[in-house]
Amino acid sequence: MKVLDVMQKEVAVVDELSSVADAAKALLTLSEDIVIVCTRGKPIGVVTGHDIQSYLGMGKNTRIPVSRIMSSPIVSISPYADAEEALHHMDAQKLRKYPVILGGRLMGVVSLQSIVEKKNAHIRFHRSIQNLVLVLFVAFEIGIFVLSARGSP
Repeated sequence: MKVLDVMQKEVAVVDELSSVADAAKALLTLSEDIVIVCTRGKPIGVVTGHDIQSYLGMGKNTRIPVSRIMSSPIVSISPYADAEEALHHMDAQKLRKYPVILGGRLMGVVSLQSIVEKKNAHIRFHRSIQNLVLVLFVAFEIGIFVLSARGSP
C-alpha cells in the first residue's frame, strides 16, 4: 500500500505572509490539525493546531506572519513511498500527519489514522476471505462424509 492510496488531497494551505489568525481560520475551514505554509506555491513549513493554540494561549499578536511560528524546514514523504515507511517516519518524529510532497509540489497529507484505517480494512477483507474458505472447506468435508455414508453398507 502506497502513501498515495491513503493520503488526503485537500489540505489547508496558507502563504508565508499570512497571519496566525489566517492559519487558524484555514484549520477550522477544513477541520484539520495541520496547515502547510507555502511561498510562491512551494511548501516551506508546517503549523499545527497545537502550535496555534500554544501561541494564542500566550496572548500574543495574531497578526504576525505564520512563518514566525511554523516548523521549518518541512519534513515530507513521497506519494509513492510505502505506507509502512510513512508509519516509521511518523512514529520516529512523533507526528500524526505528514505532508506528501513530490518534486517540490504539495500533493496532500497522510495521517496516522488514515493508514491504520486502511490497514484495518485490509485485515477485515482477508479475514472474510479466510472465513469463506473455512466455510467452503467444512461444506466440502460434510459433503464427503454424506457421500461416503451413502455408499457404505
